[in-house]
Amino acid sequence: MTDDLTMRLLNYLPDYYQKAKKIEETVMYELQRASAIELQKVLNQREDLFLQFFPQTATWGLSFWEELCGLPDGTGDTYENRRRKVIAQLSAFSPITAYRIEQIGKQFADDCDVIEHYNEYSFDLILNKSDNFNFNVDELVQIIKKVKPAHLVFAKLILKHISDIQIQNKFSVYQIKYRRCGTFTSGQNGGL
Repeated sequence: MTDDLTMRLLNYLPDYYQKAKKIEETVMYELQRASAIELQKVLNQREDLFLQFFPQTATWGLSFWEELCGLPDGTGDTYENRRRKVIAQLSAFSPITAYRIEQIGKQFADDCDVIEHYNEYSFDLILNKSDNFNFNVDELVQIIKKVKPAHLVFAKLILKHISDIQIQNKFSVYQIKYRRCGTFTSGQNGGL
C-alpha cells in the first residue's frame, strides 16, 4: 500500500525523477517513501475518525456518544452492548410509537413485536432471538420505561428463544380509572 502511495507522490514531481533508471535508489524516492508512510498514517486516522461519527461503527468514540445520550460510561462493557444502548437512547428522541419501540427492541434481538392493549393503556414487548440473550434485561427494561409515553404501562417483557421457551417478567401495573372525554359528573363527590 505504501509503495503505491510512494509512486503516486513521485508522479507529482518533475519528469526527470520518474525517468531515473533506478528510481528506488534515489534520495527523492526515499523522501517520498517516508512521506507516503506518514501520509498513510494520516489517512488511516482520518478513516478511523470518520467511523466515530456513527454509533454503529464507533469504537473509542463511544464514550462521547454515551455522554451525549446521558448514559453512564460503559468502558468495561463490549462495543456491541454499548452501541445497543446508545442507539436505543438515540431512538428515544423521535416520537415514540409501537414501531419505534420495536426498533429499540431489535437492537437487542433478532426480531421484536409490540402487542398493544388499548383498553388497559399498556403494551407487551416480545423479543425473538435465535441464540442466547447476551444482554442485561434490566437495562432494556429501563430504556423502554424511559422512552415510553407516560400514559402507557410497560406490562410484560417476553423473551422467546428459537426453541419456543418463554420467559415472562411481569412489571407493576397501576390501575387508574380515567374519565372519558366529554363527560361531566355533578353532585357531592363528582364535581371538578
